Amino acid sequence: METAGNARIDGGSKKSILTPALSTARKKEKDRHPEEGVQRCSQCKEVKPQNQFYFNVARNITSSMCKSCHSKTGQEYEADPEIKKRRGYQKWVHRAAYKVAVLVHYGGENPKCACCGECRVEFLAIDHTHGDGGTDRKVRGDGAELYRSLVKDNFPPGYRVLSHNCNSSGGMYGRCAHNNPEVIFPKLLPRGRRAEDSYQESIMPVEGWSYCLKCKCYKPSDAYDVVKATGKFFSWCKPCRRKSANQRYQENYQKKRVEALSKVCGGPPKCNCCGETAVVFLSVHHVNGRDKKAGKRGNVIYEILKSDCLDGFRVLCYNCHYSMTRYGYCPHTTGGQRSEHPFIAMVNDILLSLKMESYKDIH
Repeated sequence: METAGNARIDGGSKKSILTPALSTARKKEKDRHPEEGVQRCSQCKEVKPQNQFYFNVARNITSSMCKSCHSKTGQEYEADPEIKKRRGYQKWVHRAAYKVAVLVHYGGENPKCACCGECRVEFLAIDHTHGDGGTDRKVRGDGAELYRSLVKDNFPPGYRVLSHNCNSSGGMYGRCAHNNPEVIFPKLLPRGRRAEDSYQESIMPVEGWSYCLKCKCYKPSDAYDVVKATGKFFSWCKPCRRKSANQRYQENYQKKRVEALSKVCGGPPKCNCCGETAVVFLSVHHVNGRDKKAGKRGNVIYEILKSDCLDGFRVLCYNCHYSMTRYGYCPHTTGGQRSEHPFIAMVNDILLSLKMESYKDIH
């Protein structure tokens, strides 16, 4: 399978871009299950029945270590900080290899956002082109689990590289401000007229059926809600009324969201780091970390509107927000200098080595 450039994903005459770390990971994956119903422990190397292994609910697979080795390793891990550091580094090596393989395959030899062209690794994410991200994450997982699953399945179609701004905007609003400069939130739809104000009774060809004035079709009577005051049916069916109510809720929520962003900024909302002004790209960042006991994430909007003290909040775009939360810094504030985060440094090193190899192959 060819990628952008001359590098190959699946090996061959060209050197594989998966790196030795990823090749080793693939061999380990094949060696885990020599026979059906049994599994090889990655620690003691013994083949044992699968009931001797813990089940990983998040990944929907059994653990790589047996229960006895898992217990012994956990005790050693907690007792020795050096083991923690070494194993954390090994995980980063494998994750960096998987991430580079996926980014290069879906984003080209020099991975960049398919919408805005953003090329900084800290800002890049994988987008589900069919809009089935919620369902797919239940199967493949998220983050490192997603990258591992895509490599294992030989890079299936339906994915692309986007920045966090474009990905979040498209997921929540169905469009990106880069392609729609004047993004307008869903307009308020008119409420359905009640049965006593409509001519529904005059267009009922068959008893037990009613005509929906919204979707323009006949439906059974059980598809309509009843007006308590009159005992007659609404002129809109249940799905149409539910959709209209959801759109009204989203419009009211977006008004409150813009109001909260403006309150935090003390004026027109914009990113406190890079200066992004498109509202669909902006979010509220907790300077001291979010309190997990505070409830759902969306409640922060109402918390800001009710609060007079805004010292713990600031407005960031999704790119800066993710980078600050995940890596502890933002490339905008480093002045273009090399990242100090070990994981990003590994990813950049692998990408740099790939560019050097492609240059040698061409020349």
